[in-house]
Amino acid sequence: MPRMIALAITFSLFAAFSATAQEEISREQQREATIRYGIETQVIELLSALGSEKNRDFDNLLLELLVKSGSAKLRSSLFDYFAAGESGRAVEPAADVIRGRDELQDSLVASAFSYLIKMKSDAALKEASTILRDDERRYARAAVKMLGAAGGVGEAKSLMDAYEAEGVTPELRQEIILALGSIGSVSAFDLLAGIAGDEEAGKVERMYACTALGGLGDDRAVPVLVKAARSIDPNVRGNAVTALGLFQGGAAKEAIIDALRDTHVAPRTAAVKAAASLHLADAVPAIEYKAAYDPERQVRDAALDALADIGGTRAFDFLLGFLENAKNAAQYRVKAFSVLVAKGNVIYRAGAERNFDAAATEKDRSLYLALARAVLAIDDPAVAGYAKKLYRDPEFGVRMAAIAWAERTIYKGHLDELKALAENDPTEAVRKRAAAAIDRLQRN
Repeated sequence: MPRMIALAITFSLFAAFSATAQEEISREQQREATIRYGIETQVIELLSALGSEKNRDFDNLLLELLVKSGSAKLRSSLFDYFAAGESGRAVEPAADVIRGRDELQDSLVASAFSYLIKMKSDAALKEASTILRDDERRYARAAVKMLGAAGGVGEAKSLMDAYEAEGVTPELRQEIILALGSIGSVSAFDLLAGIAGDEEAGKVERMYACTALGGLGDDRAVPVLVKAARSIDPNVRGNAVTALGLFQGGAAKEAIIDALRDTHVAPRTAAVKAAASLHLADAVPAIEYKAAYDPERQVRDAALDALADIGGTRAFDFLLGFLENAKNAAQYRVKAFSVLVAKGNVIYRAGAERNFDAAATEKDRSLYLALARAVLAIDDPAVAGYAKKLYRDPEFGVRMAAIAWAERTIYKGHLDELKALAENDPTEAVRKRAAAAIDRLQRN
């Protein structure tokens, strides 16, 4: 009898496995059939599903479809699919589209350009230079972006010639300036420095020129940017300060710290972020002040992030003390909590968790729920302990959010907890969501 029971169990398991395998094969066969024979809308819907699953199993078949299809909309969707997956397999078909642009729909050409720009491909640089030289205005901005993404010294010359050409629009000039910064050719320094330092030039062009100078990485840009950081226009000041965050040296550091006192929010925020990118320990006292007292929320949020990025005992002690101080506004305490969890070491993460647990015991759950939302937005296995606690929360919406975290991060360490929710949770919606999460985790 025991042997017969064992055989029955084995047969049942085999049958279940076979049914599951057959279902999976059928699903894959159906997808292949959709690519081969489906109508445009069905294939586009499948592309969305494959993209969300990061499923590359059908790329060969999709590449074949991209080459053969006569539908501009479908081919555009396929270029978008390969771009989203950062796959370079569609480079040659995209270059062919650019070369045959006169016979094709503008929407398809635009998608091919976008794909090649995303891939930073040089496959159609010659055509991009031709478009600028021949003033093909329909594709000029896309051509400029392509040159900026994949070009070199020769393409920088083409861009500078286009900038000086008669009749060029302000919008195209702005794109050219950014492209020159992306290429990083020092041959563009004089042009960019002249624009950035000219108070009579257009605001947007000066902003972009400051950004481009930062991209060049040429130390000659520092005095130009220091001067621009004191410009009349606050937006120009902000871009100049951001660019200074790419340079080492005393002059750049002094200008950044000075900009922390700027009366306008844009340069002040830029200064906080630039100080963080350079890990300026000298700026920590001023940034602590910004975190505690600045009148603008975006500056205070940036300051709390910057303290963690700069690091050190002083900065993290401030962040933990800031979280623990009930006199601070809840929104900033939540931000400090997020920063500590995401960027702190074991000691400071433990401090953040103590505050989380303390908030859970308060009669007013508003702070606790805000902390829960914040921690579940962090896609890091380090927050798995929080999710485990939240599976037991009395509010079903919180349990649902915790399940969503496990599903989104593909965290398999909670399969047992999810199975318990799928079987025993009192709320049907939670049971269904947990079951769906288990299915996804087991398939990945």
